[in-house]
Amino acid sequence: MNFGLKGKTALVLAASKGLGKASAFALAMEGADIVICARDEKALKQTAQEISKKTKTKILAIPCDVTKLSDLEHLVKKTIKEFGKIDILVNNAGGPPPSTFETTTDEQWQNAFELLLLNAIRTIRLVLPHMKQTGSGRIINMTSVSVKQPSNNLILSNAIRAGVTGMAKTLSNEIAADNITVNNICTGYFLTDRIKSLHNIDKKIKQG
Repeated sequence: MNFGLKGKTALVLAASKGLGKASAFALAMEGADIVICARDEKALKQTAQEISKKTKTKILAIPCDVTKLSDLEHLVKKTIKEFGKIDILVNNAGGPPPSTFETTTDEQWQNAFELLLLNAIRTIRLVLPHMKQTGSGRIINMTSVSVKQPSNNLILSNAIRAGVTGMAKTLSNEIAADNITVNNICTGYFLTDRIKSLHNIDKKIKQG
């Protein structure tokens, strides 16, 4: 199936593994030029090599901590320098640690906010002027099915991802006239490293 992505530039955050990697690979299969980022430079390079080998597409791998504004600025700047535009943004990040309301500290709340919501806000703010300049764009936020039905022991993810959903819906109305769409993908359960980890933690909680 041809989705008309050949020649488009897609920026995918946190894409060295898991759903971010799968998203980058799917976009590359459709012919888009890909920029991926992650904190683990070794894993990032391996993913870039794997995608390039299987799809023959252009791919740029940039180490980046998505909670740091300076890293995000560098990421967008290098993407524009390499490809001249950003047509697709996939906002993605690893999930915050499991916890309950009473065991969650202020620091954990702040970290989750910076990881999931502020990260998305900052990246969209950096990318938006370039999309407006080209006259179109697609912004996609990877959230979770928990925005519809919260999951046990994931209060940070449940609360903050709901904020991403509200932000995205509001933004979609504001920039629709610029031919830029904003969508959330509320993913269910895939057998990623995070899901394996959460399953083991949940088993320990149930066992006391």
